[in-house]
Amino acid sequence: MANKDLEGKHYKCNHPIVKNRFGETVSYTNLTTAKERLEQKGQLMEDETFILNWINATLKQATGKIAHAKKIKADTGAAGGLSDSAGGKTNVYRAHTPKVQDTRSMYAEGLDKEIESIKYLMEYMDNNNKNKLI
Repeated sequence: MANKDLEGKHYKCNHPIVKNRFGETVSYTNLTTAKERLEQKGQLMEDETFILNWINATLKQATGKIAHAKKIKADTGAAGGLSDSAGGKTNVYRAHTPKVQDTRSMYAEGLDKEIESIKYLMEYMDNNNKNKLI
């Protein structure tokens, strides 16, 4: 299935074997087509194996960047993140409950505030309970 976020993207071919096959740049559509054809072909020559590995690495890197950005959006409750079902659309109108990424720092901050409040209360009570000389 095509990734709509990658359609129209072009990738630079740096290796001579890849340049010989695709030229200076190759589009996402051509990469996926070449990948399918190479995977369907039974026995691969050494150059074809190298090209297939390069295609897989390039596509994995490209889709990983997009998936990571979408996962962050989904975890924080922003619209446009990952959908609940494969192939489904994200409902931007539903209520999102953000997931907190690092609760340790928030817990420590809350604990520090609580300790400061207790110290203040103890000092206040100590100052008001002193015997006054009249």
